[in-house]
Amino acid sequence: LSTGQTVPLKTGVEVEIIQMEKATDSPPDNTSSSTAGGEEEGWDISLRAGRRFLIDGEVDKTEDGWTEARVKFLDSSEEEETEISSAMKGPSSTESIG
Repeated sequence: LSTGQTVPLKTGVEVEIIQMEKATDSPPDNTSSSTAGGEEEGWDISLRAGRRFLIDGEVDKTEDGWTEARVKFLDSSEEEETEISSAMKGPSSTESIG
């Protein structure tokens, strides 16, 4: 996030970086975060989405600065079948529309 805030999400998608190069445009002004040199370099990055997943348990931040967690990869065909079944049944008595 541009504010430096972190948001603990419980779902995600793995991505592959397919292209990465320095941006030709300057990044927008960001006064809420700083780097050692005071200037941030912008990057143009192209990503390819992979498998969807759910985080299983807690997310840990390593001493080196990245995060680690156990994940469960979702089977897209099962997810689609569940969504279609739910749509065919219509809203349940506990769901609200609108």
